[in-house]
Amino acid sequence: MVLRVRDRRLDCLLWQRAKAPFDGQWSLPRGPLGATERLGTSASRHLAAKVDITSIAHMEQLETRSDPDRDPRQRVLATAYLALVATTLPGDSPDDAKARESAREIVLASAQSAWDNRQSVQGLPLFGPFWDRPADLPATGGLQAEFVAGAVTESEIPERDLSVQLSGWMLMEAAHAVTNNERTTDE
Repeated sequence: MVLRVRDRRLDCLLWQRAKAPFDGQWSLPRGPLGATERLGTSASRHLAAKVDITSIAHMEQLETRSDPDRDPRQRVLATAYLALVATTLPGDSPDDAKARESAREIVLASAQSAWDNRQSVQGLPLFGPFWDRPADLPATGGLQAEFVAGAVTESEIPERDLSVQLSGWMLMEAAHAVTNNERTTDE
């Protein structure tokens, strides 16, 4: 998910897919990993090619999805990143307005789903790694996250991972920003 600030509001970037079976559908920027590429390099390359983003303020790997039925064409692993960029959306053409509206709808639907599927721990929300299914309450045991060679490995229970919780909170902030902007422009 690529978030950027424009006119003091948070926008989510999308691109329109061109190949079957998803042609014409709006999507988060994505693409294949090159044979000799690192994941972060690939994500940056696809952002530059698909949505013309070359300056990234922050990028964080959130998760890897491996559901065998994600793509009807073949088995695909998908690594999700959250990127924050400080740029301006080009123009106010009808296509630009439609893209912004699609991004707003995706952010709000995702936030609603994440909120509906959260758990509550001591009155506070606990988000799951997949916003379309209920979060699991972490129990004792299982593999814990570890600091190894300058990186933190994931825990066996994703709800324990800070990146999972941060992505949920950032999504809530994005939903607030697009809702707040909607109220401002309607008034």
